[in-house]
Amino acid sequence: MILTNSTVRLKEREVDLTSVFTHSNMKAAWKNTVRDGLRKQEVTDLHDYYDFHKNKDSLFNVILNQVTSGVYYPKQSYIIRVEKGNGISRHLQIPSPQDAIVLQTIVDGISPIILSKQPSKQSYFSRSHGRKSIEDIDDSFPYDWRQLWPDFQSRIWDFTNIYNYVVVTDIANFFDNISMNQLRNVYPLEKYLILLEVINGNLEKTKKLDLITAVIKVTKDPTYVYNLKNLANKL
Repeated sequence: MILTNSTVRLKEREVDLTSVFTHSNMKAAWKNTVRDGLRKQEVTDLHDYYDFHKNKDSLFNVILNQVTSGVYYPKQSYIIRVEKGNGISRHLQIPSPQDAIVLQTIVDGISPIILSKQPSKQSYFSRSHGRKSIEDIDDSFPYDWRQLWPDFQSRIWDFTNIYNYVVVTDIANFFDNISMNQLRNVYPLEKYLILLEVINGNLEKTKKLDLITAVIKVTKDPTYVYNLKNLANKL
């Protein structure tokens, strides 16, 4: 993600950015997540990013000003290859402390909104992938895992008699097919839906058209304008 002064919707995002990118939020992101996360990377910093840690307060102010003014640019990440097995390697990108702070601050900002909509505490995503200790092993099963494993394999084999296909996939497989234009239009779509509720109310047709025309004049998003024009044509 690159924010520049030419971002059309920067002004309307300014309030959200300012509320998320605060000094206290970035400090919490560094203390609670980022610093420990950088320590757990495949390649670690010899001095534990002490230069960043020592000057973090002034660097947070720089990041805050750059993000809210639309001139923040990601730093060059360090890319390494890690063996997955069978000659296949995984490309890992180790971000700079600045980029890690920006990403984590955004995550901390939107996570409460996402989590408030989940149907259960186990939905949507895993909170941790940390290694478990021997004390964390669930020993409540009726018998040893060595006995459970053959039963597990047998049930998997039964899939061939139940289903024609078994598909194993990962959300990462779809990243390259996600349209950034569509992703960036999620927020305008919410505004469009709110306007749609207003339009479907008890307004006269002329007032509805006047309202749509007024919104079209102030919006710069082509998809939003297209949806509004289609809505006007259906009135």
